[in-house]
Amino acid sequence: MSFFLDRRLQLSRRTVLRGAGVAMALPLLEAMHPRRARAAGAIPKRFVTMFTPNGTIYPQWVPTGSETSFTLSPILAPLAPYQSDLVVVSGLYQQGGGGDGHQTGIGGMLTGQSLNPGPFQGGANAGSAGWANGISVDQQIAANIGGGTSLPSLELGVEVGSGDDWGRMVYGAANQPLTPEENPALAYQRLFATKGATPAELTALRARKRSILDAVRAQFQSVSARVGSADRARLDQHATALRDIEMRLDAQAMPSLSCVDPGAPVLPASLTDNDSFPAIGKLQMDLLAVALACDLTRVASLQWSRAVSMVRFTWLSPTVTDAHHDLSHKPDSDAASQDKLTRINTWYASQLAYLLGKLATAQETDGSRLLDATLVFWCNELGKGNTHSRQLAPYVLAGQAGGALRTGRFLSYTGDLPHNNLLVSLLQAMDVPVTKFGKDEWCTGPLSSLL
Repeated sequence: MSFFLDRRLQLSRRTVLRGAGVAMALPLLEAMHPRRARAAGAIPKRFVTMFTPNGTIYPQWVPTGSETSFTLSPILAPLAPYQSDLVVVSGLYQQGGGGDGHQTGIGGMLTGQSLNPGPFQGGANAGSAGWANGISVDQQIAANIGGGTSLPSLELGVEVGSGDDWGRMVYGAANQPLTPEENPALAYQRLFATKGATPAELTALRARKRSILDAVRAQFQSVSARVGSADRARLDQHATALRDIEMRLDAQAMPSLSCVDPGAPVLPASLTDNDSFPAIGKLQMDLLAVALACDLTRVASLQWSRAVSMVRFTWLSPTVTDAHHDLSHKPDSDAASQDKLTRINTWYASQLAYLLGKLATAQETDGSRLLDATLVFWCNELGKGNTHSRQLAPYVLAGQAGGALRTGRFLSYTGDLPHNNLLVSLLQAMDVPVTKFGKDEWCTGPLSSLL
């Protein structure tokens, strides 16, 4: 990558292509960088959080072997194609306090804080609790690196449900939970569609067989012809990704949307239908990956369901009919339930593998993988579902954070080290200059040997 811009064209970061009542933002291009500010090979870092609920089956989750020579467990087996991009972290104690085990788990998972008093009654006579008492790690990162993009952060969810403290993991500050967007069509509009256009107007455009890309095709081709080869490749990738998502949203538009044309073909189940869970999640992962690749945001989160998730994984097998939370409370001696839980967590690992595949396929302007500049954090509100224990909480990191994280490792800690230390290390990997995070007494500094 040259220090100087291609003299043929220089574009503003605010450049949009307009036509037929629509506008489309362009991805971050080399031609959008000021000449004086351009440094060779400068690739922005990204941070992604993925949450899955109800703990895991630790013997089926934990890898075997040494730090650099390890075998992935049955649950983590779907991540085998990306083993060299992983850091599996075991042996930490996930801090938290207030409410029941699930409440304190999801509230403290990203904040390293306890829950404040509040109106949400916990289960098992645990008393009531409110929101977490501090900012979450992703939002702390967004405060440092999110100012250069149109969205400081992007929060997505899959059937998250009602707005209580079992369903919120991201916090802008104490008592300030951020609501994830559960509707991929609305998320798509927020990221890419016309500012000020109504859903009905966008639907009308699609009904006339004129996508956003069709409407601006001439301008798109003009810009593509005038930029350098690296920018041209990025534009092509941007167009392909948008076209793919647009076509799939047309096919899977949710009937709960006000913009759905009643004359359209029979649509799949609603956003809250149990069996829509995989399809919605796939759309959300596609949107998340495109948002990062287009530099519309550099911080994103994907929340699969919620603490005390009652999703039924019927697509795995006709025999998996129990709700996930109900299964997680079965005793260890119930072999059938343990097997079902293992299969559920393995399915979630396969979803992470899909997301990593999207990030690995996307190319930066210098030809490197988007995944190389990204730090992905997979977390859970519990370690063990039937005891609500937060010991041995399962953590998987992926991506190199621009070289800050040494991957292809399995790190096993002893002594119930606080997970706040891991959060500090995540912040440091993203160039946030901190030595503590969350509740002071729960943090002793960065996690040793991680960075």
